[in-house]
Amino acid sequence: ELAVECRQGREIGFTGKQAIHPNQIEIIQSSFSPAEKDVAFASQVVASYEKAISVDGKGACVVE
Repeated sequence: ELAVECRQGREIGFTGKQAIHPNQIEIIQSSFSPAEKDVAFASQVVASYEKAISVDGKGACVVE
């Protein structure tokens, strides 16, 4: 089944999958799209790093 293949692919590090039919697109996109919490954390990392380099003058930061 396509959803199982997508899940297995994501577990081993793949970031996407080719579709051979338009009906597969929704399953593939939902399987490989990041969760909202992951997007929020990535945004926090970027904001913390930008503050560290521009305000603090450092090339490293701590994200909690």
